[in-house]
Amino acid sequence: MVFTIIHKDKKTKARIGILHTKKGDIETPFFMPVATKATAKFINTKQLTELGAKAIISNALILSLKPGEKTIKKLGGIGKFMNFSGINFTDSGGFQMYSPSIYIKSNDKGVVF
Repeated sequence: MVFTIIHKDKKTKARIGILHTKKGDIETPFFMPVATKATAKFINTKQLTELGAKAIISNALILSLKPGEKTIKKLGGIGKFMNFSGINFTDSGGFQMYSPSIYIKSNDKGVVF
């Protein structure tokens, strides 16, 4: 992934740029709904597209637990799984270490869920 700055405000240092991903380019800043479990709350994929959402972010840990990596791969990847043709980002799922329902323990080597 590469980020190219196309404009920078000298006074505020705000930037506009293009984020180049394997799935396509997207100009920043952009609206990116959260689709933790590969679905946004209270809105469907068609509505996301109608709203102009060009990217979504999901939680890699949650998706690996259910439905699981094998299921998502079998169905053609996360975009096809959720029927979203835009850019898909995932986060690490590290925040879930604060969730007592899946957190087991942590140490210097990592976190166990």
